[in-house]
Amino acid sequence: MAGREGLIDTAVKTARSGYLQRCLIKHLEGVKVHYDHTVRDSDSSVLQFLYGEDSIDVTKSKHLQQFDFAARNHDSMVTRYDPEGIKGKVIMDEAVEYTKKALKKPGKYEPAMSVFSPSRYLGSMSEAYVRKLNDYIKTNQKGLIARKGGADAQTPSAITAHKVPEKAFMQLARVRYMRSLVEPGEAVGLLASQGVGEPSTQMTLNTFHLAGHGAANVTLGIPRLREIVMTAAQKPATPTMKLPLREEVDVAEVDSFVKQVSRLTLGEVIDRVVVTEQLTGKVAANNDTRKRKYTVLLEFYPAKEYEEEYQITKAQLHESLVSSFALRLRKEIVTETRLMEKSRQQDETVGKGLKMKADELDESGPVRRGRDAELDDDDEDAGQLKRQAQARQHEYEDDEAANNNAMDLEDMIEAEAISEDEDSDDDEGANAAARSAHAATNARSDALADAFATASRFGENFSFDTKHGKSAQFELEFPGDMPKLLLVDLIERTCRASVVHEIDNIGRCLKDFNDKGEFTRSMTTEGSNLKGMWELADELIDLDKLGSNDVYAILRTYGVEAARRSIINEMSSIFGAYGIGVDYRHLTVIADYMTHHGGYRPFNRTGIASKSSPLLKASFETTVAFLSEATLHGDFDDLTSPAAKIVMGKPSGSGTGAFDIRAPRRVGA
Repeated sequence: MAGREGLIDTAVKTARSGYLQRCLIKHLEGVKVHYDHTVRDSDSSVLQFLYGEDSIDVTKSKHLQQFDFAARNHDSMVTRYDPEGIKGKVIMDEAVEYTKKALKKPGKYEPAMSVFSPSRYLGSMSEAYVRKLNDYIKTNQKGLIARKGGADAQTPSAITAHKVPEKAFMQLARVRYMRSLVEPGEAVGLLASQGVGEPSTQMTLNTFHLAGHGAANVTLGIPRLREIVMTAAQKPATPTMKLPLREEVDVAEVDSFVKQVSRLTLGEVIDRVVVTEQLTGKVAANNDTRKRKYTVLLEFYPAKEYEEEYQITKAQLHESLVSSFALRLRKEIVTETRLMEKSRQQDETVGKGLKMKADELDESGPVRRGRDAELDDDDEDAGQLKRQAQARQHEYEDDEAANNNAMDLEDMIEAEAISEDEDSDDDEGANAAARSAHAATNARSDALADAFATASRFGENFSFDTKHGKSAQFELEFPGDMPKLLLVDLIERTCRASVVHEIDNIGRCLKDFNDKGEFTRSMTTEGSNLKGMWELADELIDLDKLGSNDVYAILRTYGVEAARRSIINEMSSIFGAYGIGVDYRHLTVIADYMTHHGGYRPFNRTGIASKSSPLLKASFETTVAFLSEATLHGDFDDLTSPAAKIVMGKPSGSGTGAFDIRAPRRVGA
């Protein structure tokens, strides 16, 4: 089975990953580097001011970080790059001095690359690269650099007898950086599409990765990649949040927080459900008819256990039975009753023909139905559907009214309890205070019983063990001729759906552990609610590092720049789970393309509809639809996109087609 599953998985995966790469290529085929170092689309809209944030070619970036190799082969590097040969061709010292000041006071000075063009000013480099270079020279672990003043950290060995002066090493590094800049006309959009599309063929089709613990499932692989890139899903399949703890928070407080955040249903607290059925006698009050009465007993686990395990009180459990359980019980009973009535009607019509009056019989045979008759039937069906929708709307309004009444009663009860507490005299004795508290508890219980009867419609005589919190009991009464309900299953379903406490859109909260089983001082939630976490966990969670895999939620909450960073992080983690490395610059091109309009644009026909080239859109999908739309709106194509140029038989404007060559012309002999 494993072999067959692998073959099928590979076959299906190839088609999906291939289509994913095609979508990336069609959207990004016009993205290239211009002579001002900006990355622009075919309509000249700016995606990046510097390619990959450092303007370095991906193929040339690897050797820039190999400082040991450059120091050991300094003479060969000088011969190849000729640092002295660029004097007089570029501006030498201005960017160097500015970079030193910008590193010391980053809040006061803009980055050097945003002020000085890296192709005209020597030393205009990314701050990250300059910091790595300075750290290498400062530590000088291999003893390859001759520091200023002759103070070396290590005694040179035989291989490091010839040291490189610090000034010469820095000058060579600046020249190598300038020679590694990405070339104008480079089709970085196509490179990013290939850099992401090709590794996606090595990923499993459907993967649900256990994220640091044995419970929470996180979608990975091609499904997650399609979710981010192709559909730009507003509601991901498995949304999660990362909750890092503050440094001063004690680990002992984490368990209590995890229990408070996790969703708790009534079914997790109930030990047993007992339903007793009985028929009442005929009495005049019921018009000499019998009533079918159900007595429902809900037995909870010991109060000490659920209070310690779930961090709830008996009062919270009591209130949840009214606010959540009663309303859901009512809906379940109504739904079950309708299904039983519908089933009864279907059973009655089995084997019976359609009753017709004598004057409706026609011996001439069936009459051929025309289009008008079919339209009449459609009108009747539409009217019936409308009546059903109105009936459902009335039911919803009744439910909402009952819910509002229940909530009003709860507010009234709380107000009464507060007023009673405020009116109590502190000078009274312990007995008087106890009697007052007992009276308030009884009054609250009576009010909650009335609220339960109102919310559930069918329930009455509701009681709760306020002293020990061991059980709750209520009665349900129906007409005697009503079909028998399977109340045990119905009550269990209602308990599993009733909520004691929760944060909207968050299911569970789990602690994260590393491979050694050590707690990493962070937690993961199933579900995402950033604003809800702000209000609940301000003192425990480091909100500056709060993260989520829901890109759309981050876009709405924090803005487009945070969404761009989230796209980069999520795509990097998808490939990282399989040990695949995709260059950061490729990911920045994709993320900037998706967010440079200020939204979250997908790589599909909806996203490509915003392109300015009708021929480019027609070459992707739904050719007739795009061409028809362009014709109706009088659109035109300026032939700047690669697809439009190829359609008209012209060479693409990327690569060597990004410039023209002018040659001198001799006139005469």
